[in-house]
Amino acid sequence: MIKREKSFLTGRADLVPRDEWIEFDDMNGEEQVLNHPIFDVAFSRLVDKHTPTTNVCFLSLCTKVRPYTKSRKWRLFMKAFRGFVDFTVCSNGGVIPQDFWLSYPYLNYEAPREESGEFDDMYCRIFRERLMAFFACNKYDYVIANFRTNQRNYQPALETLTHLKELGKIKDFIIGPDEEMYDFIKKDPNTAKLGLMMFPDAHPKVIELFTEQLKKWGIEKKKIPFKMNRG
Repeated sequence: MIKREKSFLTGRADLVPRDEWIEFDDMNGEEQVLNHPIFDVAFSRLVDKHTPTTNVCFLSLCTKVRPYTKSRKWRLFMKAFRGFVDFTVCSNGGVIPQDFWLSYPYLNYEAPREESGEFDDMYCRIFRERLMAFFACNKYDYVIANFRTNQRNYQPALETLTHLKELGKIKDFIIGPDEEMYDFIKKDPNTAKLGLMMFPDAHPKVIELFTEQLKKWGIEKKKIPFKMNRG
């Protein structure tokens, strides 16, 4: 668990009214976050409120730094793809589009993966369900899923996005980096030089991979006017 000042609760109340907020102790740890109904409530409301601003959804994992816009990984992604995609965080707290990165409870919870993997099955089940619900209600043509093959998000994302494509809910998707690219990134001396040891998924090779995929989909910045996401 993460130690933090217990009275520190912050964020917009657009998803959860302040009188429904829970204390930090109740969302400090993976089991608490996966099981607490407040995250189901917040997710259900954001699914209804979210409005896509592009036709590409970009999925990647959360970071310890909040708001996510201040993290090194998400800053690199935003520098590369702002105006091309809608950025969406995936975590045990939910599937969270940028519109709601400043909303309670997403600035407050702490739920790093348990090293034992005790809650991995629960996490993957909930992640599948939330991905399906999110894309059932929010129309995107394409999805970029930034997950490595050794991350627990990879298989449920691959299966769910494949199913969504079969259903005609999305036109296409890419998931990566693959194992070969990840092996290259780990051995690349530039990974350390660029300060990406903690965030190999934001390596220039990964940025290049997704940039090329956007081109294959015929997506160019001039075709997608920049729109600032809410929040």
